Amino acid sequence: MKKRLAILIGVLLLCIACTSNDNDTADRAEKEWTKFIQKHLIGEWKPESIEVKPLLGSVVLDKKYTSLQPTGTQDILVLNQDYTGQFKTFLSQGQLKTIDFKWYHKLEELGVILEDKREFKSILLHKSSNELQVSIPLSIVVDELKVYIPEVEELEARAGELLFVHFNFVK
Repeated sequence: MKKRLAILIGVLLLCIACTSNDNDTADRAEKEWTKFIQKHLIGEWKPESIEVKPLLGSVVLDKKYTSLQPTGTQDILVLNQDYTGQFKTFLSQGQLKTIDFKWYHKLEELGVILEDKREFKSILLHKSSNELQVSIPLSIVVDELKVYIPEVEELEARAGELLFVHFNFVK
């Protein structure tokens, strides 16, 4: 009886040790996956240009971002490791405005959830250590963009054409 009890206790201890090790392995794997996913996304990004184009076809509107800003200012998009971020932008009067958000990354999707619960899902076209390009349908951001680029309102009205806005960032 004592041998059976000893064997049972030994098996239980082995099972507990294996379960603990599996949890550690799963935690390490999740941390490594998160690190891999976030690779090249974490940091401060400066908007460089905005392009509007159909899914297939050439660019119909190309604006350098510096032409949209008050002189001597630089907007910055910040993506933090804890999946929070800020967009620091200058209003036309030169006043700094910070927009806080949470972000996520799934396969080729980069999403942003603003404090007012609005969510913007963009297609991650390109990411590297110093370049980031995302695309979002014009219809989703037209109201925000027409303040800076009035021409986008006319582009939205183009019959039967689905247009996308490509935002290009650099570090």
